[in-house]
Amino acid sequence: MVPEPSLIMYVLLAGILFSAVMMLRSGHKEDVEHQVYIEQEGQKYMERLKEAQDKRETDVLNVYHEESEDKKENIS
Repeated sequence: MVPEPSLIMYVLLAGILFSAVMMLRSGHKEDVEHQVYIEQEGQKYMERLKEAQDKRETDVLNVYHEESEDKKENIS
C-alpha cells in the first residue's frame, strides 16, 4: 500500500524545477552580458593601440621630414 503524494509534494517539486530553470537562465544571461562587455573593452583596447601606432608613425614622419629639411638647408 503506497500513500498518495500530497499537493505539497507537487508544489515543492515544481518550486525546485522552477528554481533550477531560473538559475540556468540567469547564468546564461550573465555569460552573454559578460561576453558583450569583454568584446567592448577589447574594441576600446584595439582603438587605443591603433591611435598609438598612428601617433608613432606621425612622429617618425615628422622627424624624417625635419631631418631632410635640415639637410637641404645645409646644402644651400
